[in-house]
Amino acid sequence: MKKNQFSYILSPENYIPLIEIACGDKEGKPFYIQGPFEDEAMTKMIVNRLEKNEEMGNFHFLMAADNFMDDDDWDDEDDEDWDDEDRI
Repeated sequence: MKKNQFSYILSPENYIPLIEIACGDKEGKPFYIQGPFEDEAMTKMIVNRLEKNEEMGNFHFLMAADNFMDDDDWDDEDDEDWDDEDRI
């Protein structure tokens, strides 16, 4: 008797053990980290969904800083003389 393709998938002989993958933080709470392609609207939607499904304080999130490298404090003017300061 020829077996069909589903008998191979459902057969206990071909059982593959499940791998446990840790998710969340050390306490097992959900931890959302904003990705580079997620804009502010997408991030707010995800955080709102977490607030709806989890109690406040039962999840963590990390949002990217806006324009971190575009800040005026990062001037290129001071970079030209950075190595001259340590000379005697």
